Amino acid sequence: MSKRRHLEADRKRAILQYLALRRDLVAWPANTGAVKVGGRFVRFGRPGQADITGALKGGRRLEIEVKSPKGVLSAAQKAFRADMQRVNALYILAYSVDDVIAGLKQAKGGKP
Repeated sequence: MSKRRHLEADRKRAILQYLALRRDLVAWPANTGAVKVGGRFVRFGRPGQADITGALKGGRRLEIEVKSPKGVLSAAQKAFRADMQRVNALYILAYSVDDVIAGLKQAKGGKP
């Protein structure tokens, strides 16, 4: 695993641990990829989808893309973000747990 991937995995784990403590949302990892089943490949997930998905109390969709300090969004990730924002999902680009805390606070009108 590259150092950047390791940093992202550590951040993702920390963010999921923080989200598990909150009672005003549910969240889980969202994986993408492909697997060979029988003689064919089956793809799962959407290219560019966020690393963590879920829902806020009240039903608003939550999407969190986790990046290492120097990470940037790919074209597919930017397209996914635009689609989620178009339907009023809360999309957070997170380099740390603090980014998630700030994004959730902003979504609640400044309330923790």
